Amino acid sequence: MTAYNNVLIALDCEGQPDHVLAGASKYINAATNVLVLNAAFDPSYIYASYSAAGFMNSASDSIADQVRIHTHDEIRKLLMHSKINDAKISVELGRACDMIINKAEAMQADLIIIGSHGRHGLRTLLGSTANAVLHRAKCDVLAVKIDDDNSANKTKTSY
Repeated sequence: MTAYNNVLIALDCEGQPDHVLAGASKYINAATNVLVLNAAFDPSYIYASYSAAGFMNSASDSIADQVRIHTHDEIRKLLMHSKINDAKISVELGRACDMIINKAEAMQADLIIIGSHGRHGLRTLLGSTANAVLHRAKCDVLAVKIDDDNSANKTKTSY
């Protein structure tokens, strides 16, 4: 197995994140630099037309801060129950694929680990975000298959 030095784990807190972390733990050792990234939806997009007119700026900033804080806390709790001990956490607001690629390039990641739960057409294989990351990444990408059936507690990995 290839030793990875810089690993970015793209984590969706609603997409069985414990399965993704379990799959990721197989590729991480004590010397690995790990960043867990959640690219959360930016709630200010909802208020874009109001923001352009000068309304809602402080409200949308407050909502964005609340999203970041809540998501950061959720990831910290997930990591406490995983085999991944020493990871940095980043919560970014915006388009997931762009955030993942930008962070991976900035940290010179040699592996991106992402959950995949696509269900339709080509997305059946990867999911739209995982597919976009796979095609744009300059490093290895590991897609951890997330079973949509909650009764199945299996983690499957594919390259």
